[in-house]
Amino acid sequence: MIEQIANYPVQHFAQTAEEPRLIANSKATGGTLLGEIKHRLADCAAFDFCVAFVADGGLQVLVDSFNELKKRGVRGRLLTSTYLSFNSPDAFRKLLEYDNIEVRVFQGNLHAKGYVFDEGNTSTVIVGSSNMTQMALTCNREWNVLYRTFGESALLNDLKSEFERLWNDRSTVKLSSEWICEYERARKESPSVSVRRETYTDEATAAVSKDEIKPNKMQKLALEALATIHRRNEPRALLVSATGTGKTYLSAFDILEKSPKRVLFLAHRQRILDASLKSYRKLLGDQYTFASYRPGMNLANTSCLFAMCSSVAPHLDEFSPDDFDYIVIDEAHRTGAASYQKIMGFFKPEFYLGMTATPDRTDGYDVFELFNHVIAFQITLQDALENDMLAPFHYFGISDIELDDESVDDPALFNRLTSDERVRHIVSKIEEYSVSKSNRKGLIFCNRNREAVELSTKFNELGYKTLAISGADSDEVRNAAIARLESGELEYIFEASVVCVTRG
Repeated sequence: MIEQIANYPVQHFAQTAEEPRLIANSKATGGTLLGEIKHRLADCAAFDFCVAFVADGGLQVLVDSFNELKKRGVRGRLLTSTYLSFNSPDAFRKLLEYDNIEVRVFQGNLHAKGYVFDEGNTSTVIVGSSNMTQMALTCNREWNVLYRTFGESALLNDLKSEFERLWNDRSTVKLSSEWICEYERARKESPSVSVRRETYTDEATAAVSKDEIKPNKMQKLALEALATIHRRNEPRALLVSATGTGKTYLSAFDILEKSPKRVLFLAHRQRILDASLKSYRKLLGDQYTFASYRPGMNLANTSCLFAMCSSVAPHLDEFSPDDFDYIVIDEAHRTGAASYQKIMGFFKPEFYLGMTATPDRTDGYDVFELFNHVIAFQITLQDALENDMLAPFHYFGISDIELDDESVDDPALFNRLTSDERVRHIVSKIEEYSVSKSNRKGLIFCNRNREAVELSTKFNELGYKTLAISGADSDEVRNAAIARLESGELEYIFEASVVCVTRG
């Protein structure tokens, strides 16, 4: 298609409202095809889309735009395909919710990607490589040409003619519930059909293969900064890095470089310790002997010890101040607590590495001062997203029902937060933005534990599979809840304490 546009004589572009231009998803400018499509949909009088693939995520990021079109009564046509059996039955069912959008399915090898917007006196055409998937619309390396014209043009007429030919082809069917059921049945009965999903390639991942782990680009920069700090013989440093950016592996890489004789890794949750021990063992292998601390255990043969602060602080008599050369403190923003202060006042290692995503505390405690104001490296959330260290996400701003300015502890406010009206409102928004209804997983954060329990109960009464957990629950209870969410046994976990389930 791009080649065809390039071959059109200059006179065919004489009536263009603007020069044809390239749209490429760009981290540098923040520009995306999704942004362009949403902008065009907001002003159009009608639209025609022809895309081979319509993914769940691609529909989800356009829900707000499609809802607005429905409100305005703007009609559109969407032509997609059964090519490779890529499109999910859930995506097809979601499309049926929009009675202003007529959908037809070409039952064959359709691979076109084009978006036409009728804007009254002008028309905008986008043709290129992007299907209607979240990755293609926002992140993937894609080339799409935008062409805008006043009135008619040869290219616009040719595109419209080709669309109409496919729209009315004998292989094209109108989307219906009955057709979707038949498609779903055939799809299940044909396991040999290659059902492809566009995947997000994370170049920043540390794992190159099962046997080889290498630091990503940001970790390499952080390791260079740590090497400089070690050359200056700094006794302490703070690593400030957004959640999920590989702080644990980074600390292990530094230990690999520095080669301390004995290491202590401190955290506040057993689940964090278990995951960190697994990462260390995977990277450091047989260079260290690993153990998870239990009071009274024999530590003679352990060179890399993992321990909860709450376990170590009451049993410092089992240690000597110089037992460890390198101490890692995970979630170092907690170091203002008495147990951490006691531990750091006792041990005298060559180096303390504090790691946190949130160094600024609301209680006024200065974490930076504790680490001598030495910042080893900082990776912000924006840095992480721009360097492909985190999976991309789409944010929807949902209006809550109106609440008065009652006190948080006012029973009247609690009753409104857990009212049937509010539950119905939340449920309606879940259904509105959901594409796949059969494999939903989510976290719902609440104001306090009592609200989480009550909302979970009401959701379960409506047929949802949910559970409320709190900071008072044991690691075993929390881990079991997360496992149930991952397996699909649960759809949602309600909680008031963010630390209960969020980790990396």
